[in-house]
Amino acid sequence: MRAGGVNLLHGRCYGRQTRATRQGATKGIRPMAIETELQDLLKAAMRAKDSRTADCIRMIKTKHMERRTAAGFKGPLDDALWLDVISRLPEADAQGARRVRRAGRAGQQST
Repeated sequence: MRAGGVNLLHGRCYGRQTRATRQGATKGIRPMAIETELQDLLKAAMRAKDSRTADCIRMIKTKHMERRTAAGFKGPLDDALWLDVISRLPEADAQGARRVRRAGRAGQQST
């Protein structure tokens, strides 16, 4: 899955897309929607028995569903929402790691 030329799932870099290409204005080619691309990647990962990639994609889809079903959500269900969800994953992971470290320290102090 690419955003701004970077494969978000694997950190690989691809050539940058032009604005016209992103909007599908060149030669009638329309870029694949992120949701469709994620679904195709999930299918491929499941067929290849790549549980790590499949779990990652499932986590992204779950976070997206949580966002769109949250109370008070009134935004469009477009690629921008997918990109926002994906961009927040490293931040959430870092927060979780800090919580685990704090809980470990608190557990060590109490014993």
